Amino acid sequence: KILMAISGAMVRFWWIVLIILGVAIYGFIAFRRTPAGAKQIDRLILKLPIVGPLQKKTNLTNIARTLSLLVETGLPLVEALDIVAGVANNSLFREAIKAAARGVEKGRSLSEMLSLSGEIIPPIFYQMVAVGEGTGNLDEALAKVATYFKSETEAAVKGLTAAIEPIIMIILGLGVGFLVIAVIMPIYNLTSQF
Repeated sequence: KILMAISGAMVRFWWIVLIILGVAIYGFIAFRRTPAGAKQIDRLILKLPIVGPLQKKTNLTNIARTLSLLVETGLPLVEALDIVAGVANNSLFREAIKAAARGVEKGRSLSEMLSLSGEIIPPIFYQMVAVGEGTGNLDEALAKVATYFKSETEAAVKGLTAAIEPIIMIILGLGVGFLVIAVIMPIYNLTSQF
């Protein structure tokens, strides 16, 4: 009965489903374009169980690698940080890097400013930056951080692919089981009456 009701509703009201889906997608895109919406969605993405850590590690890899290359070429740190802020595809990381650039512009150290970002930038990142600042080899320290987070990202991707396979199998199994029960139960009920 559930299967027939869903099928009947989709046949009769498919256009309503398409309109609702279109409005929902448009609303999501419009909300994502606002600064507050982007911030909320990016914060939500970082809190997701498997996708969040992967997104965080990918951003940290890109930030460390790009900043390392820019510092190595001799670009002033404030300009390099402004450029790196554009590399981050998450508004929370973008804000943290821009805040770090403003702090460095006022004479504070980069590691100190990154440590003020809260949980966005992990301790290993700004501790390695502090070591690089102390030794005068900031580009090398950032390159090592990029290598570390790249290996972490690769491990997270392997874990994600390993986790997705059983989840897909369970979802497919539940769908097939529902269809089998919906088709066979009425036939079984009919045959048991005779």
